[in-house]
Amino acid sequence: MIPALAFGNAKATPTSDYIAAGEAASLSFPDINEFAPFSKEKPFSSKACRVDINNLLLTAVSRTSIINQRFDSFGNDVWIPLVGSMTYETREATYSTFGGGSAFFASHGKRDMKASTGSAVCIRLDPVRLEATCRAVSGSQRLALTSDHSRLLSLDSKEFSVSGVLNSLFQLIDGVNCDPVILERLGVDDSFYRLCVMLLHSNIVIGNAHEVRSTHVRRELVRLCEYLRENLTRPVSLTKMEQMSGLSARALQYSFQSAFGMRPKEWIRRERLHAARRLLMRPEEGGNVTTIAYDFCFPSPTDFSRHYRALFGELPSMTLSQKRLGRLI
Repeated sequence: MIPALAFGNAKATPTSDYIAAGEAASLSFPDINEFAPFSKEKPFSSKACRVDINNLLLTAVSRTSIINQRFDSFGNDVWIPLVGSMTYETREATYSTFGGGSAFFASHGKRDMKASTGSAVCIRLDPVRLEATCRAVSGSQRLALTSDHSRLLSLDSKEFSVSGVLNSLFQLIDGVNCDPVILERLGVDDSFYRLCVMLLHSNIVIGNAHEVRSTHVRRELVRLCEYLRENLTRPVSLTKMEQMSGLSARALQYSFQSAFGMRPKEWIRRERLHAARRLLMRPEEGGNVTTIAYDFCFPSPTDFSRHYRALFGELPSMTLSQKRLGRLI
């Protein structure tokens, strides 16, 4: 029996036909030019689930041993084995990874992959967006990603639990039934890009505390907040905020925490809730809870109502009905 998928396990249909499995794999990896089981005499089983979130392609796979999965890629992939082992051969070297220990970053070029029975997740990245995310996260350092060579990435970080972050993201994907629209609204694609940058350049997540006390940082924070308040109905990612302000990930987090006592995403959500309440207090404009929830980039009316009640002590429908009642009286 093969392990469960990292996400989408309930939706995936197993197959014992390795030819069909290879054809399905080519949907996620059109650069595959060979796919075969380790032994055609032994039973083969495979299942997979793929999610395309704003051009970030996530593929969860689970199968018996395979050999000669050959790629000729022009992109960047991060392969994360969850159960079992995987071996990659490039022109320069051979790399081996094991479930939970390390991931493999594959740059463009030819490579072969062999895998034991197990499960894994592949994150297929756009190289241009990956470089842009690296520059945004690094802030004033403006580090180059150096994504032109393959290498192993450690999943053992002193700063945070990489496995914990991944599991949370996988659970989130399952929680919305792999819906790419909702996942994009939640910024899941940005989260994966940022995580991959941190794995590739772990040193850029550590900033200097004095950076957030400078006049320049305060000025950029004011400008950023003005923009965000004027664009509360537009989705915005942390990477976008870093690009606009020129602040590193660390400096941005520190500056919001220092100025408002909360993280950037929490501040934006609070501002959106206050703006939504102002609309609900003006029912003559014809707004309703569902429309307002989606207009202010909440993934669902339920999520909007939960945060609204936590901040204002009542459901948005109560605010709306009370205002309408007062207008009638």
